[in-house]
Amino acid sequence: MINTPDPATTAATGRDHGSRNDAHAYAGETPERRTKAGQGYTGKTELNNADFRFRAVLARLARDPDDDARREGAQIAVEATEIILALTRRAERATSANRRAEAGIAKLDAQLARRRGGPA
Repeated sequence: MINTPDPATTAATGRDHGSRNDAHAYAGETPERRTKAGQGYTGKTELNNADFRFRAVLARLARDPDDDARREGAQIAVEATEIILALTRRAERATSANRRAEAGIAKLDAQLARRRGGPA
């Protein structure tokens, strides 16, 4: 169930500070566009909380006297890094600026191919 924001807080600030499940509230919907750099992004609070908890657990695993626990923590950190990098690449590809850049590169490649006498 989605935790709905306090209407008074939202009305007073113009921002939804009360929703703990902001990212889940937009499942299947397009979130509102942020217009200022300081406004963050949908799900920022949840991501920060999850990141804090994750790092704390990894730190505990790194100090654990059990070799297997430390090894598991190191493996989890490697896997998390791979997942985060994959999501970063996916997010970069999804930006409209990146799509415009790729379209521009494709256009320039076609022009270059025509000038060289190859297929466009």
